Amino acid sequence: MSDVHPQLCVGAALLWVVAALVTVRMRSDRRGAALWCLTFAGVPLLGWLTLCWGPTAGLAVFLLGGAILAGPLRRLDDT
Repeated sequence: MSDVHPQLCVGAALLWVVAALVTVRMRSDRRGAALWCLTFAGVPLLGWLTLCWGPTAGLAVFLLGGAILAGPLRRLDDT
């Protein structure tokens, strides 16, 4: 576990969460491409986080990321 730098992994995950929260506030014409980029960047990050911290942390971050990325979809359905 000391080989994969767990603190760096958590820092990268926190940066991803900040980027996702900024992305959901973007205009709708640019949001789609940004969400795809976040998804493609988040998959290896999720694997790295699961490797460092175990499946429980991986599942928790997966659910958090899914909730953040699905937020704009729910808002579109409400209007």
